[in-house]
Amino acid sequence: MLKLRELTMDHHKTAERSEFAKKLVSGKVNALEYSAYLYNMGFVYGALENTAKSMGCLDGIESVCRTDNIWEDYRRLNYTTPPILFFTKEYMNYLLNIRADREKVLAHVYVRHMGDLSGGQIISKRLGGKFPVNFYQFDEDQDMLKEKLKEKLNNDMADEAMVAFDYAHKIFLELDMLSNDLGQTSRNSEEY
Repeated sequence: MLKLRELTMDHHKTAERSEFAKKLVSGKVNALEYSAYLYNMGFVYGALENTAKSMGCLDGIESVCRTDNIWEDYRRLNYTTPPILFFTKEYMNYLLNIRADREKVLAHVYVRHMGDLSGGQIISKRLGGKFPVNFYQFDEDQDMLKEKLKEKLNNDMADEAMVAFDYAHKIFLELDMLSNDLGQTSRNSEEY
């Protein structure tokens, strides 16, 4: 029987192949881009974790929560407030609409938090010398957290996990457009 990871692999790959995701994993984001990323992730994780906590989805894995760490990193960057992206708002509304369905909420926890425990560690290594990376620092052993999270999952969550990956991809695409706008703005201001 296929595991949840294999069932969602195509959607996962699509999200991680976006230009912004590649830039993030390679460590080539600049401070403005990283600030915009953190700002939007703060809202996404806040909505997801508040919903998941209220349903008991995070019982026993409380240390997987990232919201406070994300906001701490964002504040330490100390940049002007970036926009809340369209797809960030749409995703937050979506999470509110599924808040009565424990399995759907857990599918989103799987996508976001398992990603932080895995690929997020690569991001942490690449960005750690340049930016605050508390987002990817865990108080509990990461392998143990992964195992505890896996115990809450089942393959029936695959369709909803694909929705979560699709939102991740949409947010990355929008961050890439914002990044292009920021780059254009900075190039234009240099001309004066």
